[in-house]
Amino acid sequence: MRTNMQQFYFLTFLTFLFFGESTYGQCEWNNNFTQFIPTSDGAILVGDPNPQVDDPNLYVVEYSTSPFNPGSGAADPNVNLVTFTNDDLADDGQYELTGLEPGTLYYITIFIFCPTAGQTSDLPTNAVNFVTLDSACPDPENISQFDPTADGFDILGSPSEIYSSYTIEVYAANNTLVQIYTFTNDDLVDGVYSATGLDPLTLYTANFYATCTDGSNTANQENAFETLANIDCPAVYYAPYYNDFGSLNDTADNVSAVDIATFEQCNILIDADEGVPEGNNADRWGVFADWNNSGNVFAISFALDPGDFQTQTNPDQLFVLGPFDFTNESNLELSWKYSSYADNIDNYSVYVSETSDYEDIISADISYSETITASTNGEFIPRSLDISNAAGGIRYISFRHHDSPNGLVIGIDDVTVGSCPMPQINFWQMEDNGVQFGGINNDQIIGYQIEYSTSEFVPGDGSANVFEFDSFPGSLDGLESDTQYYFAIRSVCGEGSYSAWEGDPDPWLTTGGYCLPIPADCSYGDGFLSFDLADISNPNSGCSPDGYGNFTEQATDLEQGGIYQLSMVTGYDEQYVSMWIDFNDDAVFSSDELVIVDEIVNTVGEPVEIEFTIPADANLGEHRLRAKTDWQIPSSDNPCGPPFSSYGETEDYTVNIVEALSTSDFNVLNLRIFPNPADTDFVTITSSVNGDKSIEVLDMNGRKVISTIITDDKLNISSLETGFYMTQVTIDGKTSTSKLIIE
Repeated sequence: MRTNMQQFYFLTFLTFLFFGESTYGQCEWNNNFTQFIPTSDGAILVGDPNPQVDDPNLYVVEYSTSPFNPGSGAADPNVNLVTFTNDDLADDGQYELTGLEPGTLYYITIFIFCPTAGQTSDLPTNAVNFVTLDSACPDPENISQFDPTADGFDILGSPSEIYSSYTIEVYAANNTLVQIYTFTNDDLVDGVYSATGLDPLTLYTANFYATCTDGSNTANQENAFETLANIDCPAVYYAPYYNDFGSLNDTADNVSAVDIATFEQCNILIDADEGVPEGNNADRWGVFADWNNSGNVFAISFALDPGDFQTQTNPDQLFVLGPFDFTNESNLELSWKYSSYADNIDNYSVYVSETSDYEDIISADISYSETITASTNGEFIPRSLDISNAAGGIRYISFRHHDSPNGLVIGIDDVTVGSCPMPQINFWQMEDNGVQFGGINNDQIIGYQIEYSTSEFVPGDGSANVFEFDSFPGSLDGLESDTQYYFAIRSVCGEGSYSAWEGDPDPWLTTGGYCLPIPADCSYGDGFLSFDLADISNPNSGCSPDGYGNFTEQATDLEQGGIYQLSMVTGYDEQYVSMWIDFNDDAVFSSDELVIVDEIVNTVGEPVEIEFTIPADANLGEHRLRAKTDWQIPSSDNPCGPPFSSYGETEDYTVNIVEALSTSDFNVLNLRIFPNPADTDFVTITSSVNGDKSIEVLDMNGRKVISTIITDDKLNISSLETGFYMTQVTIDGKTSTSKLIIE
């Protein structure tokens, strides 16, 4: 950014006043900022990282449109307070303060806060004032759209004589500057500027501003976006073909981003109902997480606006699969499953056509239509169609939702093309060294092939192990315990006649001797949305697939005789929480190994603390911990079976039992303050050491604001204002310090 000479002398003088060097004990200020540059919406602080600002030390910036006493930001509602660290300066040596009004007088100051020392650097006598720039450069109305792509984004717009250039700064999720893109009106002649060089399926933040011909800039516009998946769609499909429309994401709360992108990019989506407003979010087929069948994904079309579930849309929507090359085929069968979710009349049709043109599709010789008059109650009903007349050429397969003025939802799943039926599996149970499975046998099928491996593979590529069996039920043995395997299965109908593979392949974990819980439904929020215990932190565990999460890679030390708190969040009430630790390592969670027994949790969406004690004679070493919730039903006598209500979740972790240290060996171990941040009049302070607690609370300026002795665990904080504090707790001559945030 350019400045004239008068500005330069002003900034130098301001820098001297604002960033003067001072020291205060262990909290020093080393004048490492060299420039302070006002902008139209804030200011830029320029300098090198200060070695004194090391975790947990912070730079603290206070600013206001009115004069204030430096250091009062935590208590003065008229003063804004922001903090930043050396990480915010490491890449470009700048920290940008934004969100201020242009052409406005502000008062500002900065200092260092050192929580561990309970100190701040010397505070300036007065806050320095400055005026943000009065930008006359208007926001660009010629830029109309910002569209993410797989490796970047497209800017849609048209040239404008007002601006000389446009700049987009792209930051990663950790606020690290990744790329700076600059383009001109010449790049918009064709209506689009394409930026590349970013990673697919990655969350970024873009700061956009334009530069006017007089050199002034517009205000920054911030936009969070996620790049698309990089999907390689096949040019042509062949029989046998199978499509289950994907799977859930890692947190099991939505369809995976890859499967959403695959559906949108690899199928032809036709919106033929021009009367439906685009804003109704019901103008095309999409993919949806099945709320009735945990883990399932299907294609869906709404006959009413899913934004309000009231506005009827009477759709005419198609999704078109293909092209299929049936040149070398003779006998072909198309099968699928449908579902409906209301008793209103809904209509859908299936077509096999020579082109993907709408008129050609709906006039195809090979078609199937069905009028739905009753809900399927979450079940998918199988249907099939002989399409042998489509053999010998290129064809497209279309699913159409239409003529449903009072309809609700049509779902399509498990689309199969071929002469050999898909395997119908209804049971799959992992064991210590193998897997048991069951299914529905079919006279057309003479056997089955399972491919499996400890690493991902492409089914049929010859890289995986092959297991063959004649009919259901069956079992596969000889696997390693506590190991993840990938599986795919297909039907065998004769020499060279196979179904498509079911499984991408799909991951399954052998139990390692421990029973694997029967699948449960946690899609409504039952179970653990987060799980925290000592060093174990699983804050976004979400709904585990089939209601079971194996997190045994997360571990923590727990002391013999120690008192601990499990902090959990659930998304549904009436959760009966139980927890076992397999102290004798016999792979059985017995009743004498329960450490939490049917604790009823009714708080939804907020952390709940459950206290438990480790037996003083607990066996030392690593053990498996199992935590389980059942909805409305006690869970303590059921560590392996399904919840009787069918709603709940089970999660496994690892704990390491260690010897308890004497009070002379440590400094008030396991000190905990909760809630923290706090918005209540009291906080609870717990410790593994018994005795009266001597409490001192220091504010950001190192001033003592609370000094008291408590005999229980409750500390009255009603006198504290919003802000950051350091809490020093002394028990039996030993002291521990912890941060406390008041909201």
